[in-house]
Amino acid sequence: MSFLLTTVFENGFCELYLPSVDNKKVPVEIKPYVSGRDDDIILPLEVWDGVWTLSGQGKFVITQNEKPVESVTLADGLFVNCEFPDGQVFSLTAQEVTSGNTQFKKYLVKTDGQGKITIGKESASNMICYANKFVSPKHAEIQITGDSAVIRDLGSMNGTFVNGRMLEGEKPLSFGDIIYIIGLKIVYLGNTLAINNPMDNCKVTGLKEISITSAAGGEEVEPYAEEEKYYLRTPRKLEVIDTEGFVLEKCPPKQKQEKQPLLFTVGPSFTMIIPMALGAALSMGSGFGGAGLVMSIGAAGIGAAWAVINTKYQDKMFAQAEQKRIDTYESYAAKVTSEIRGKMQKNSDILERTYPSAEEAAEIGINVTSRLWEKSWVHEDFLDVRLGKADIPSFNPIETPKEQLMQEHDPLNNKTEDIKLAMSMLRDVPVALSLYKNRFVGVVSADRTRALNLARDITVQIASAHPYTDVRICTVFPSKERD
Repeated sequence: MSFLLTTVFENGFCELYLPSVDNKKVPVEIKPYVSGRDDDIILPLEVWDGVWTLSGQGKFVITQNEKPVESVTLADGLFVNCEFPDGQVFSLTAQEVTSGNTQFKKYLVKTDGQGKITIGKESASNMICYANKFVSPKHAEIQITGDSAVIRDLGSMNGTFVNGRMLEGEKPLSFGDIIYIIGLKIVYLGNTLAINNPMDNCKVTGLKEISITSAAGGEEVEPYAEEEKYYLRTPRKLEVIDTEGFVLEKCPPKQKQEKQPLLFTVGPSFTMIIPMALGAALSMGSGFGGAGLVMSIGAAGIGAAWAVINTKYQDKMFAQAEQKRIDTYESYAAKVTSEIRGKMQKNSDILERTYPSAEEAAEIGINVTSRLWEKSWVHEDFLDVRLGKADIPSFNPIETPKEQLMQEHDPLNNKTEDIKLAMSMLRDVPVALSLYKNRFVGVVSADRTRALNLARDITVQIASAHPYTDVRICTVFPSKERD
């Protein structure tokens, strides 16, 4: 479910369309020109498993049904007041986003004596009837006089806003001005009013709707050649950079082989000859001495041969175990390298999609794709622009094990440092600069053409990614550089 939050302050208001994200914290900023405070207001919002919650977190006290609460769950129709420690209060309402919030119908305004266009909750006495419990019976009126118009608040309980500011008394309307009354938007377009229909609660009478009709031949014709085409922004699904870190394991220690000299291995077998030889010498007279001597030498030889064979077998088993250790660790190193490389490639792709080049941004605007005006001031990358491509540190930190003191160095552990070095940088990826966080940015270059080209690239990116309701662009330049 998508929500529209409306915050109303003493002299200003703003609408906040919550992004289509899940399972994360989503701090939302409200600017000082809306709130009247010295600094940005941060609304601590978070969404888990599709459920949005708002908490005060000690910054302000939330009151719901005249009772202070620590947090509230967003739901359609939610209304709360929020009070700062200094006593300033603002109201917040939540509304499920429907097509009525963003789709407008256009109505013709007669400039030859239209008179007053009344707005309020009562259906009998108002041309624009908005059935909302927070709207006054006679809320406001638009006075039409020739080619000019004036908006006037009629002492309503919750006020009338023009271009985000509270209306005090009356105000002349200019082309494009937006009148806001508790979710209802009326855009003044000279001889035309564009009006939305929140929750299908708005009924318009006495004004002629401008619609597309079908001609007799079956061709569609427009009654007014100058009728504008409206573009409806597509909700943006933010792609989140993967910041998972990796802790590399060091190689298991090599098995210790206490290998003694060959003499010490076969020596015990030959020591057997000494007592057997003495016994054979003492029995020489009996005729068994020679045979005993041969037996003793043969036994010693067999024992020595067995000792040598056993030593070689142990060497073979040790070599096999060592090779298995090496193969296992190299397999682990290859696997973790593949995982890190996959995450780095994912982040590179996200950066490429998030920060299109000026040429790609221009194509988005020319072809009016779904990415046009996709960024809002509630997004973290609001007013981020791409300056070019470069190598940047990886978003996935890698920790390598440290060798313990007095421990024998294992060359296999060098692989962890090799992996960390090879995977420490994202190569040839877009590099962005936040014009929101860096409010004053300059371009210094001996080549003015290059500086102007960069300024044009930045302008194209801003115009393509940000709607005119959030960003205004003003260019000041010498008249000779107009072209």
